Amino acid sequence: MFSRTFTNRLYSLIAIFPILSLCFIAVADDADTLRIQQLVENIYQTSKPDFPVNSYAVNMVTVLTGGKVIYLDKIYKTGGKIRITTRLSDGTHTILAFNGKTAWFQDANGQKRLLSEKETNYLRFSAAVANPHGKLSECFEKIILSKNPETIGAESCVKLTCIPFSHYGQMPVVYYISKKDFLPRRTEMISFSQDTALPMTSLYSNYQKFAGLLFPAETRTTTPQSQVLSKIISVNVNQKIDDIQFEPAKDTLPWSSLTL
Repeated sequence: MFSRTFTNRLYSLIAIFPILSLCFIAVADDADTLRIQQLVENIYQTSKPDFPVNSYAVNMVTVLTGGKVIYLDKIYKTGGKIRITTRLSDGTHTILAFNGKTAWFQDANGQKRLLSEKETNYLRFSAAVANPHGKLSECFEKIILSKNPETIGAESCVKLTCIPFSHYGQMPVVYYISKKDFLPRRTEMISFSQDTALPMTSLYSNYQKFAGLLFPAETRTTTPQSQVLSKIISVNVNQKIDDIQFEPAKDTLPWSSLTL
């Protein structure tokens, strides 16, 4: 009799255990979801991150056109990848073409000249960073997130220091991303580990562990003289640089067949 009663109670416990487990999981999930929702709402209400964009890039040093600084102008998501375009700080020079080996530009007066090998290497680096089919891990050997915020102007910013690979011969790129430009919605904040997307809830604790972050949708600046950046959308993109897309038309320049 005792054995039968014990057995029945044991079966009852076995039957109840999965239900209790599900209840605990549901309560934990609900608490986590509520916490994230409150965090998102609090940050959204205090930052209103859509406009204006408050982030900056510094130390993007170039040898182009007498050492004028090139700023990263537009960083946006397209098809799950990123694209970054660059511009000169004075807005007066336009890069005409870059075919992977040769690069040239045309100034405001229509004058054209080939860029030197050093200048072309810089443009190759810029193209590698900008290419939506490229991967930032192929441009930067290290991306360092500062643990402490820094104040730039009136903005409290997160500092990202990106170290290019030595073969590009470029200075580090330092981003100051305004805290107002972060919108950590759980569905948008994704970290990548070996190309696997994982949900992420902590910017600071996860950034150094994983290869990238996904941030809010596109914004951009309107004046070429402005140092203001678009938001960083992601530091994780696809794999390779396709030089063919940079190939100029054969009749673009009389020296278009030359290489540096």
